[in-house]
Amino acid sequence: MGLLINEAIKDFKKRTGKSISKRYLGRKLWPGVKDANVSQNMSRLATGSEKTIRLEWLDILSDELGCTKCQLIGAEPFEKPEKKCRLKNPNDKILF
Repeated sequence: MGLLINEAIKDFKKRTGKSISKRYLGRKLWPGVKDANVSQNMSRLATGSEKTIRLEWLDILSDELGCTKCQLIGAEPFEKPEKKCRLKNPNDKILF
């Protein structure tokens, strides 16, 4: 399983209204590398074919995208579920 980069980008755009490209993120991860190699490396990260993931990559991605490392690896959802009002006892009544 790869990093949830596409989902993080969608969440970033939803929250901020700004778009961010994988190429921009790749340049942050691998400065000085050719664009073709950056593109290939980013696709390997997103698809899961990259065997190792460095912690500093997670730091950079989470800082740039405004999400947590756990969200990037899929341990937490991007959208927090809304808390629903629950009655303490199923037999409780609501009075208006």
